Amino acid sequence: MRLDHFMATVYLGDRACKSITVDGWNERVTLAIDEISRVRSAAGTWDYYNDENVVDGALVFTEVKSFGLVPLGPLPSGYIDVESVQLVDDQEDMFLVKFNVQGTFPLLNSTRMQTIEIVAKGVHIADPRRPGIEVHE
Repeated sequence: MRLDHFMATVYLGDRACKSITVDGWNERVTLAIDEISRVRSAAGTWDYYNDENVVDGALVFTEVKSFGLVPLGPLPSGYIDVESVQLVDDQEDMFLVKFNVQGTFPLLNSTRMQTIEIVAKGVHIADPRRPGIEVHE
């Protein structure tokens, strides 16, 4: 499934980014998320569908060409949501995915919103209850 179509089935409302792993040698970026839900309604809305929820799962982006976190600031550790998914190279099916993520400055008792930007070709969900299985649909 194309990255844009897959991301339309992912719901991250009120969910938190736990960690980000960048694996340059294997062109992968992994976003560990406290819970991932799926959108399965014909209308494209979540509708509180929880049958496929993945607790402590990850979105794994593959064939990653670039990664960024802007502006500089605290480590992402809070709420995350998908801002946009944009096709950037139709010959290669490469997409720019932007996430808004909250980071916290504990010593200052303040938070800051940042944007994670990933240019990639593929994505799947990793479910810790099913090691080695990549969810592509």
